[in-house]
Amino acid sequence: TLSCSLPSWCFTSSTESVTYITVNGLGEEYDGQYFQTSFHDGRPQYALLGKSSYVLHDSASAQWRLYSGTASVISFVASSDVSIPLGGWSNGASIVLSSSTSSLLLGINAEAKVSIVQANVLQPFQNIVFAADTTVGQHEVQEIE
Repeated sequence: TLSCSLPSWCFTSSTESVTYITVNGLGEEYDGQYFQTSFHDGRPQYALLGKSSYVLHDSASAQWRLYSGTASVISFVASSDVSIPLGGWSNGASIVLSSSTSSLLLGINAEAKVSIVQANVLQPFQNIVFAADTTVGQHEVQEIE
């Protein structure tokens, strides 16, 4: 554990998330908590931790879809909403928004890795979704895949 001389210099990170949905009705392989991992087509994308299932919006079909790890569509709902629809999913799926926190670190060897970006140093990031100049001392959170 590291200590900081001034709290404003310390980087803190939460190992819990409130940005998740719970999927039920599709069986053990697909039911569970899907955490928001990124954005796709301007909408949140969710993934089932420990498995390869995921939920995202498909603009071409104007549908929200739940995919298996082999990219097969398991459930879908016709919608172009920015937020994930809670009703109308095919194959008996039900979606519920999170109402509490859930741990992101599970298991014996769970760890969080932190990288610090220095001011005025150009970073070779790929797949940038949004970028903006910020002033020194302004708090900033970045999600980089």
